[in-house]
Amino acid sequence: MPLNPNQASSLRRGVNTLPITAYIRLLDEQQTLPDGTEITIETFQEWGMSDERLNNISPAPTLPEEPSGPNDDDLDDDSCEMFARYSTIPDFIRFIDEKKIHLDKINECLGVDENHLDDMRKYIKVPRPQINEEKNPTLPTNSSDIYFIGTPKSGKTCVIAAALEHINKSGRLIIDGQQTVNRHGAQYVDYLRKCMSLNCMPISTQSDMTTYMSLKLLADPSDIKSGLYHWNFIEMAGERLKNTYNGVEDGINPNGWFNQSKNRKVINFVVDCDYNEHEMLQDSVLNTAFSQLKEWGVFKLTDVINIIITKIDIPDTMDRNEFAEQKVYRDFAGLYNSLKREQITSGIFGRKKENFALNIIPISIGSDFVLNGAYMKSPDNTLIEEFVNSLLSYTYYWS
Repeated sequence: MPLNPNQASSLRRGVNTLPITAYIRLLDEQQTLPDGTEITIETFQEWGMSDERLNNISPAPTLPEEPSGPNDDDLDDDSCEMFARYSTIPDFIRFIDEKKIHLDKINECLGVDENHLDDMRKYIKVPRPQINEEKNPTLPTNSSDIYFIGTPKSGKTCVIAAALEHINKSGRLIIDGQQTVNRHGAQYVDYLRKCMSLNCMPISTQSDMTTYMSLKLLADPSDIKSGLYHWNFIEMAGERLKNTYNGVEDGINPNGWFNQSKNRKVINFVVDCDYNEHEMLQDSVLNTAFSQLKEWGVFKLTDVINIIITKIDIPDTMDRNEFAEQKVYRDFAGLYNSLKREQITSGIFGRKKENFALNIIPISIGSDFVLNGAYMKSPDNTLIEEFVNSLLSYTYYWS
């Protein structure tokens, strides 16, 4: 499938700044330009790629297909490789139960103890949510609409799940009759919260799904009469955004939630710190979302836009805020500059007007993951707490 014009333009502009792996991948996959011309080393030369980068590129040789993982029967019971093929918790639990793997061996190989295994067994029993987008009702009014927008695997669902669990533990979350109006959203809240309470990562958002969760939070968790924040958490599957960028979907607004709701808004652009693995062109894809939001006039009702950098698992000796800012300035300059131009406009007599706040927020929910990130042995709520407090400061509550 040829690149679309947006993709080709982004790659050409970033020929000396985007990760070199993006261009190696184009050669490996034998991608073509929009006019059908095959992309070669000569293409990169015409785009102005530096000699140093050109010297680091060579088409990958065709290799025999690797097996998906070790065969259980071929593995020595004393080898930790027996766990290498398992990246989902249900498969892992099924394997250790069937093979009767001793806890000592599991602990030696993965650092997983009895309490961790107990979390995993409870997680397996948590009912998976069944989201039916067509049955999602209209967004409640007199609320703050809080959007989470990002590419596939950027970490949107985990950020929401961690925020929900923190809100619940803080004593702010109120469950009332309004939750039953949006039954699917209420089930999703319950599912995400339970996953995070067990340190298990929730399943990714259904590829074609957009849903919202209606929340009520106490302004003061120690005073039931302190007033309530009304939040609508709105999550859209990253695949829908990516398909819109590729011209497959009609748009990111199937329910009219972006342009029909008159609530004040918080927009969270969620980007993956380790984005080389998942989405080479996050910046361009997110700019597609920016363009549609601008077209619909969403920014006129927006109080704050956050660029959330997920998976910030860096040494404690490094400043996470500074790291996140440099990441945005270097790798997401297109999105950031688009937002800055929209943030500051000229008013009467040339006076500058700030239309919304613009923040860069680092997020990490913990460290020491096992099973390809499915289970988190060392949760850390510090940055999530800061994020929730930031949302509280930019939204309103009613008495």
